[in-house]
Amino acid sequence: MSLHVVPGKSLEKQTTVSAQPRNEVAGPSQHRSEMQNMQNQYRGYEIHAFAHPLGDGTYHSNVELAANDDPSRRYAFHAIEYFADMTSAVTHGEQYGAWWIDNRG
Repeated sequence: MSLHVVPGKSLEKQTTVSAQPRNEVAGPSQHRSEMQNMQNQYRGYEIHAFAHPLGDGTYHSNVELAANDDPSRRYAFHAIEYFADMTSAVTHGEQYGAWWIDNRG
């Protein structure tokens, strides 16, 4: 697993990082795990990156984008890549969102 870095990209405004409890089913029993979120504004879009924990201890990265000027322009990318830790998964989701905006937004 690798983290794809977008060189020279910095996000506008402050980054908000929060850990929220989330129930996940692991076989017949349930356990609590945390899901980390990051929300930013970048070039006219809101970027909401988050990691989803998997049963094997890894996390997949996700990002949802919304255009500030047109609420109907919303995009979601789930299970973009898999990571051993939550922070790397969230960071990758955020970087993927910025890359998508730069290239297709």
